[in-house]
Amino acid sequence: MKRKNYLSIMARRTKNTLILLAITGFLTIHGGAAVSLPELMEQGIYSEETKGDLDAALKIYQQVVTEAKAGQALAAQAQYRLGVCLYKKKSFTEATAAFEKLVKEYPDQKELAALANKYLADATPLLPEPWVDGEEMQLDIRFPPASSWAWPATW
Repeated sequence: MKRKNYLSIMARRTKNTLILLAITGFLTIHGGAAVSLPELMEQGIYSEETKGDLDAALKIYQQVVTEAKAGQALAAQAQYRLGVCLYKKKSFTEATAAFEKLVKEYPDQKELAALANKYLADATPLLPEPWVDGEEMQLDIRFPPASSWAWPATW
């Protein structure tokens, strides 16, 4: 009985802590103070890699790309991460477009362009299968007679 009460108390405390953190995070992101682009980028990385919230990360990366035209390196990184998030969401067509945009618009960012090209190389579409469902294949193997076999001298 004590264990059950202890667990319910811990659950309530954890719930209250999470609610407080969510409110604090919301006020930090949407508060009156302007957030710098590097801080916004960090928030996007945190959303993607730590929280696993790809939708929030996509929005943040898109905002960084839009606002960071002056900071080409940061915009290129955000564009790359935007493509990675889309790839993780299995939106392969949109991810391919994001990576192509990175290669086209930020050619001076060699490392990111190389990483994007790796994703693009893996994204080549497959051709339709050359067989029909239910089709069977038969393979006949014929060996020469055993008398004509010659064993290697090294054995």
